[in-house]
Amino acid sequence: MILCQYPKFPSHEIFLSACQYFSVNLQRLDFTDCTIINDDCILAITYYAGVGLKSLKLKGCFRIKDIACTHIADNAINLTELDLSFCRKLTDKGIIAISSKLSSLTWLDLSHNSEITTKSIIEVAMKLRNLKYLNLHTCIKIQDESMKYIARNLQELEYLEIEGCSRLTDQSIYQIAKYCHKLKLLNISKCITIGDSIISLTEANPNLTALKLQFLPRVTDATLLAITENLPHIQTVMLEGCNNISNHSVSRLRVKKMVTTPFLITHPVTIRDIRNLKTFSEGEILNSKANLKTNECSKVLIPDTPEKISPQVPLKRRAYEDPKNVKYPYAILSQSPKPSKCDPKKLELYLNSSDFETVFKMSSQTFESLPSWKQEFLKQQVNLY
Repeated sequence: MILCQYPKFPSHEIFLSACQYFSVNLQRLDFTDCTIINDDCILAITYYAGVGLKSLKLKGCFRIKDIACTHIADNAINLTELDLSFCRKLTDKGIIAISSKLSSLTWLDLSHNSEITTKSIIEVAMKLRNLKYLNLHTCIKIQDESMKYIARNLQELEYLEIEGCSRLTDQSIYQIAKYCHKLKLLNISKCITIGDSIISLTEANPNLTALKLQFLPRVTDATLLAITENLPHIQTVMLEGCNNISNHSVSRLRVKKMVTTPFLITHPVTIRDIRNLKTFSEGEILNSKANLKTNECSKVLIPDTPEKISPQVPLKRRAYEDPKNVKYPYAILSQSPKPSKCDPKKLELYLNSSDFETVFKMSSQTFESLPSWKQEFLKQQVNLY
C-alpha cells in the first residue's frame, strides 16, 4: 500500500485515523513537502505501520526534529529507504539515532541539512554497511574525515552525491578511489578545492557511468584525458563551470563516446572543435548525431545537413624547430611566454636527457611509455604545457 504526497490533511485526527486504517499492508509512505507532518505524526506513522514499513520519504517536512528520528529508529526497524532531505531542524543527534538501529537501510538521503556534521556521518558509515545510495548534497559541515569512514566502510556504495560539500579536498577523492570500487555515479560538483585527484578515481573505478564535476576550477585537461581512456562505460559527464579545461579535450571525449553509446556531456563545444580532432570523417560525425544526447547547457552546434557546412580552409602549419636537433634549458621552457619556435604540445622533447630526468624524475623512455593522460598531467605539474 502506498500513501503518497498528500500535503494537507484536514486535521491530525483524520491523519491518525488514516494511519490506523492503512497500517495492515502499508509498506511505502511518501510525504514529500507535507507541511503538516511533525514529530507526533511520525510517531503515529511508525507506530501503526511498524515493522512492515519499507520506504519512508519525508523530503521538505521542515517541522520534524531529532525526536522524529528516534521514533523512526524504534518502530520502523525494517526500513530500506529513508529520505530526510530538507528537514533542516535535524542535527547529529537524530542521524545517530537512525544509524544505531536501521541496519537494513540501502538508500539514505540527508541532503540540504546544514546542521549535520562529520560526527554523525561517521556513525552512518560505521553502522549502515548495506548502503548503496547516499546523498549528502550541501551538508556543508562535513569534512575529509567523514569521507575516510564512508570509503572504508561503505564499499557497496553505487551512488554517492556530495555536491556543495565545500570543505572536502582531494584527500576525500583518494579515499573513495582506494576503497569504493562499485561506484556508478559520483557527484562532486561545487567541491571547489577538488582538482585532478579525479584521475585516481578513473583508474580504480572503471565501471563509473556518470560523473558530475560542475564548477570545479582546479580540474584540468588531464582529468578529461583520464576519463576518455579509463572509463569505457561512461555515459554522463557534467562540466559546466570547469573553466580550466579546453574545448579540444571536451571534443575528444565527446567524439570517442558518442559513436558507441548514448552520451551526455554538458560543456560548450562547436563542430569545428570536433572536426579538428581528425578522428572521424565529417559524414561519420553527422551520422553519429542521433546517438548524442544534449540538454540546454551543451550548446552543440552540429548542422542538420552536410550541405550547410562550409568548406574547411586548410590551415597553414607553423614550422617549429626539430627537438632532435635543438634543446633548451628547463628555465626557458617553463617560463611564459614559451619560446615561439618550440612546438607547445611537445615542450618536454626540447629538454636534454639530464634536464628531463631532473624535472620528471624518470627517463624519457619511461615517460613515453605512460598513458597520454598521465603524460599531460605530469607536464602540467612542471609547467610544460
